[in-house]
Amino acid sequence: MSQAELNGELFTLERFPPNAEEEALQAWEAADEYLLQQVNDVDGLTLIFNDGFGALACALAERNPVSINDSFISELATRHNLRMNGIDEESVRFQDSLSPLPAAPALVLIKVPKQLALLEQQLRALREVVTPETRIIAAAKARDVHNSTLALFEKILGTTTTSLAWKKSAFDPLRFHRS
Repeated sequence: MSQAELNGELFTLERFPPNAEEEALQAWEAADEYLLQQVNDVDGLTLIFNDGFGALACALAERNPVSINDSFISELATRHNLRMNGIDEESVRFQDSLSPLPAAPALVLIKVPKQLALLEQQLRALREVVTPETRIIAAAKARDVHNSTLALFEKILGTTTTSLAWKKSAFDPLRFHRS
């Protein structure tokens, strides 16, 4: 269990299921911090993809986001961390990756998964609901972003731009502009 300052608030976050051997490991990463820096000027429906331990969901609970994940353990981890921080679990709507996405999100935050097949399925589903005004921001550890990852985003969503890595190259932030 550790504390993280996210979006100007202090949260207690824990990996799930709790394990004494992993207690020193953080339940958030630089990608979470970066993604949270991007949300201040966007109002409306927020979709969060692949939020492993719920750091993004906890920090954005006031926005009533939709958390989309293919892992039931990640959902349990998010619910656990929401409860640990006194946040109503109902403030976050959970859905699996195969359920239809809500239409016209204002903001989409993606923590890029390692599995390209999962990413492709999620991007294809997104393509059906985003609008030209939807802001899509993705982040991943730099070692997990390959040419094939960027090509997949371009092929499915359109023009992709990458930013310089942040926090000692811990991840690459990506921005997408629907074409």
